[in-house]
Amino acid sequence: MPLAVHDERLTRRVGAAVLVAAALTVVFVVMVLPRLGSDGVTVRVRFGVVVGLPEGAAVRVAGKDTGHVESIGVAR
Repeated sequence: MPLAVHDERLTRRVGAAVLVAAALTVVFVVMVLPRLGSDGVTVRVRFGVVVGLPEGAAVRVAGKDTGHVESIGVAR
């Protein structure tokens, strides 16, 4: 097998390995990393009026979904 053919195959294999590693890194950063260290912090808030805010509604911070409305009750 000529050296040039071997080098081309090696280059393709290394390139494929780099692409797979990059894809796995993206998946880890997007899917796994945000869940690490998440202890399910509950935040309680009092509003005067909550018309139009249903239970289960998305909670967004800076445009990013960060949780959901767990329950709505009457404060004493």
